[in-house]
Amino acid sequence: MKLTDLAVKNLAVETGQRTFFDDTLKGFGVRVSPRSKTFVLVIHRGNRNKWETLGKYPVVSLGKARDEARNRLSAVQLGIRPEPPAMTFEEAYALFLASYKAKNREKTVYEMERLVRRHLLPKLRRQPLSEISTHDLASIVDKLLATPGECKALFTAARTIFRWIAKRRLIPNSPLSGLDMPTRIASRDRVLSDRELGLVLSQAIADRSTFGRIVELLIRTGQRVKQISNLRAEWIDNDARIITWPKEVMKANREHTIPYPDHVAAIFENAPKHDYVFRARGLETPFNGFSKSKSTFDQRLDSVEPYTLHDIRRSVASGWQRIGVPIEVTEALLAHHSGTFRGIVSVYQRHNYLPELRAAVQKWEEYLQALRSKTEEAGG
Repeated sequence: MKLTDLAVKNLAVETGQRTFFDDTLKGFGVRVSPRSKTFVLVIHRGNRNKWETLGKYPVVSLGKARDEARNRLSAVQLGIRPEPPAMTFEEAYALFLASYKAKNREKTVYEMERLVRRHLLPKLRRQPLSEISTHDLASIVDKLLATPGECKALFTAARTIFRWIAKRRLIPNSPLSGLDMPTRIASRDRVLSDRELGLVLSQAIADRSTFGRIVELLIRTGQRVKQISNLRAEWIDNDARIITWPKEVMKANREHTIPYPDHVAAIFENAPKHDYVFRARGLETPFNGFSKSKSTFDQRLDSVEPYTLHDIRRSVASGWQRIGVPIEVTEALLAHHSGTFRGIVSVYQRHNYLPELRAAVQKWEEYLQALRSKTEEAGG
């Protein structure tokens, strides 16, 4: 059909989508769905057709879309603009991931794969790269505004992927180019009071769930959430009572060893003896049901102000300082690598330094026991 302003305005479909091509310019047309009309151009090259998006009607008029189509066809025929290979998002992501794995640590790659698998692939898997718009990506990211951390992580991951795709000349420009971060995570300084920490610890012990055991270990060890949730049995030395995380999974890319006390040993007695200690229900993957589990867990903590799991780590570190644990020992337990910690490591060998860590852990255990006793006496 011959596309005119009136014809484009009146085009409509009840379900699905249909493309109406213009008789006066080969490959130029308008794709119509119940909610939108998008001008497209199909470039024929051998046995392959490449679809390009020219803009949505009526923001882009028929005349401007047709002119842009002519310019693109002319550029391709004259060899001015090399035509990138037609590729779906899933195909481009597979290429990106191979490159990404070669340059990043295992846990960084895991997080990238999680975000893409959960948020991007369900919507974009088979969509041609040329048809993925800024609006497509922004609408996916904006659905996570209620969870700022996940929203920021997804935006960063998507921006990284599409920057790589643009650099490989698979698309002219990233659809996220020029967009600001959709949300901002405020810096937190929440520290649970002794009473609150005692209540959370008592609830974690009574909970008897995988989430409860993870929370208990967070309080007893002060480690990061992913260090505990992704803990593997082979990293635990039950005889020496130490845990050693390999450098590949640590934030600073350094091996990290801490001793653990009796209450932690009791948790490990009934834990799996291989692979992940805390597994997702019915799966051989690490536990990941934090949002729902924490919501249920916190319903029993009426007198505890809202907190995050990372607030526990900050609270434990503050508690260690309060009971007199030296700052260099605190940094060693937390796997922080400030100038103080590096200076200590350069002076002490690991086997000479471990007793100081063990003494601090035992002192913290006694302190936590006193907190629990106070909580029980107060009827908490």
